[in-house]
Amino acid sequence: MPHRPPKVTRLKDVAHRAGLSTATVSRFLNDHGPASEAARSRVLHAIPELDYHSIPTRLILRASCGCAMPPE
Repeated sequence: MPHRPPKVTRLKDVAHRAGLSTATVSRFLNDHGPASEAARSRVLHAIPELDYHSIPTRLILRASCGCAMPPE
């Protein structure tokens, strides 16, 4: 039986669980723009349920383009 890597929870998965758009969840997580208390509550409940962890953009870019990003 082949070994499968663990499934990574994506922002899309959190949005689906919370019943919100990915844009709304992204705005909430990045603190850009308003979010209602109901939306905040739904996102905050969905994150631990799905064990969501954001991945810094610099790591995504490093993996996808093979270029080195300067340390922060």
